[in-house]
Amino acid sequence: MAPILWLDQAVRYRLASGTRCPATPLDVTAGHGDGDPIVDIDLGHPVLDAGFLFLMRDLLQIALPPRSPEDWIERFFDPPTPGELSEALAPYGEGLCLCHGETPMFQVRPSAERLAEVAKPAKRKKVAPPDKGEEEEDAPGELPISALLPDPPTPDAVRNDADFFVKRAGITAIGAGAVAPALYAHMILFPPAAGGYFGLPHGADSIKYALLGRTLWETLWLNVLIPSQHPEFQPTAGRPAAAAEVFPWLDRTLSLMPLGRADAGADRPVRRVAFHPAGIPMTRRYLLSAPETGRCDLTGLPGPVFRAFRRWPKGLRYEPADWWYPAVSSIKTSDSPPGQGMRFVRAQGPLRFDDWLETALFLEGDESQKKRLPLALAQWGRFADRFADALEERETPDGGATALSADFPFRVRAFAQYPFGKAIGGFSVRELPVWRVTHGAAARLPAEMGAIIATLGKAADCLAAAVRAAAKLGRKEGSFSIVGELRNSFLANLDTRVMELPGRLARAFLDPDEAARIRVARELRAALFSSAYSLALELFDNAFPLGGGAIDTGIAPQRSRLLQSLRAVLLSQVPPKSGKKGKGAP
Repeated sequence: MAPILWLDQAVRYRLASGTRCPATPLDVTAGHGDGDPIVDIDLGHPVLDAGFLFLMRDLLQIALPPRSPEDWIERFFDPPTPGELSEALAPYGEGLCLCHGETPMFQVRPSAERLAEVAKPAKRKKVAPPDKGEEEEDAPGELPISALLPDPPTPDAVRNDADFFVKRAGITAIGAGAVAPALYAHMILFPPAAGGYFGLPHGADSIKYALLGRTLWETLWLNVLIPSQHPEFQPTAGRPAAAAEVFPWLDRTLSLMPLGRADAGADRPVRRVAFHPAGIPMTRRYLLSAPETGRCDLTGLPGPVFRAFRRWPKGLRYEPADWWYPAVSSIKTSDSPPGQGMRFVRAQGPLRFDDWLETALFLEGDESQKKRLPLALAQWGRFADRFADALEERETPDGGATALSADFPFRVRAFAQYPFGKAIGGFSVRELPVWRVTHGAAARLPAEMGAIIATLGKAADCLAAAVRAAAKLGRKEGSFSIVGELRNSFLANLDTRVMELPGRLARAFLDPDEAARIRVARELRAALFSSAYSLALELFDNAFPLGGGAIDTGIAPQRSRLLQSLRAVLLSQVPPKSGKKGKGAP
């Protein structure tokens, strides 16, 4: 079987002009500095696009770790050419072969003896059928290649005609250039875990973050870490990693592990501290089918394609203690037992401002509930001023120096796959500009927004408490679901207003007059809280209208308590209008 080196396979890029063009992963810097550079990847599916971004980021981290902050900034402006990138990644070629005879990329090729063991007509316990909507994760064997995507229908959904995310059997072939990002996304970014198939401690539904630049190279490099600035990388800082240290599939002993779910030795525990900080995990024992010549159903590109893969349960089991992943925000509470590891911030549904905005503004929590920024965002927070100076000196559209506006030419992206029961509910993406705040107010913008988000959370709790009490007054069994529904509705209806606020505050903080900055911030906050106050009352009144019945005698006091609590939380921060006393609540 001829090796298929992933770095030589075509992927589809989007240029600044909007044109889609095929090129290899090594061409990611082609055209940098001209009028039509590569600005993004376009593999035909958002999950694969994310997989490509983080796979390439990892390879750059492995082969070209920045030696210092200055080196990181310098290479941002002067990236390696495709030839230089090829030279840097050449030592890793064996680990990047999709069809290697022994150690294929992101795969395990079991030994003939192990395959013979599972091929025997063994007396195995029959696996119970899955619940409706749950993927048959227990069953080893060959699966269609579309099973690497998060949204093809499960077998049970097909039987019940309940699939709705993608057209059934719409993806039958994935090209060689797209299949490695698919494997990365499936195993690392959004790893499902069930039926003896392992995931990663941060889970499939954790919120991931990335800094975005104007070109794809800028996006990749902004998320590469400076090893000397992160204790996770000591003592390996500043040197390219060896392939065997970072690619677990190069471990030939994996092919000798038993393949049965109940077999002793079918899994192997792995501690995060035991492998290289730049290492790429591999949570599954998959093996792609033999490639065919065809056309990728996602990108339309011709070349080698894969139509199926085999899988076996167990394999490498990554333990939660001390686990970290550079794109994920984690929380460590002060009373957590030693060795328990981090909790990871997860998406409960489509991303709402209170899920991700504070992190996107580079705000960490207090010491009692320490929310740890993803490493790339924390790194940016430390070196944003140096980047600003370099941009002023070197970078404008016409090549001359100019002063910056309130905005850096960068964004923060938060993205997550969220559940709907046991099934996948969807894929949510939010973005926020990165603002340059001057006059010593760099910390004030995230602090101001953090306080606003906390206040709105308290107001939502006040509403939930009032709704819970009112729902007890003669309501039918099961009515308490309205508590969560109205709390979520309150915050969701405020999302647009809240998302307008950081940009307006950033521009207000550019004013050299401190008194003016304070006044505008108070006015913006007051307007938002007044709207939140009215919205909470409207939601409560619509759910529990006063109609003159006997139940009103119970609801009216709850409404009164809600008014008082909302005033204390929201209106205490709203200054009265000039020349008037503060107007009472309705």
